[in-house]
Amino acid sequence: QAQSDPNPELVEFLADAECLIHKRRLILERAPTQIYASALVFSPVTSEIRKHQWRHKAPFISAVRDVRHHWEPELRQILQGHEMVVRSVAFSPDGTVLASASDDITVRLWDAETGKCWQTLEGQKGFVFSVAFSPDGRLLASASTDATIRLWDVKIGKCWQILQGHEFYADSVAF
Repeated sequence: QAQSDPNPELVEFLADAECLIHKRRLILERAPTQIYASALVFSPVTSEIRKHQWRHKAPFISAVRDVRHHWEPELRQILQGHEMVVRSVAFSPDGTVLASASDDITVRLWDAETGKCWQTLEGQKGFVFSVAFSPDGRLLASASTDATIRLWDVKIGKCWQILQGHEFYADSVAF
């Protein structure tokens, strides 16, 4: 038996459900019952989930004003892993890797598609303020409050060179 094309209404509903989950993930993780009191209520008025589930909203909600008409595509991932403030991020030239610099004295390399951290670069002795990829994406520079700039080999995750000489913080890098 040949497979038929998927039901377009179902595809639209599932795509909308994915948007709801991505946009309201923090609410749903912490308080799943809030889906009917806030996640659904603040979903766009054209949302398929909202259209189908509105009758299940919390009974104390009678009207909602100033709700967007469509989902906005501003958020794709939430990357979690640093223990302190993230000071800087940079995408590799090909867009596949995201580097993040943090006050936790590390640089992390993330898979830009999946959001998974695949490498933590350690060795700086102070907060890491800035990161930048070389034009070919093979090296990553990081600047730190330890007054050094480090050049990292992205592929193997090892420090390739330490640039010293600043008397105070190195707070920015660029290629």
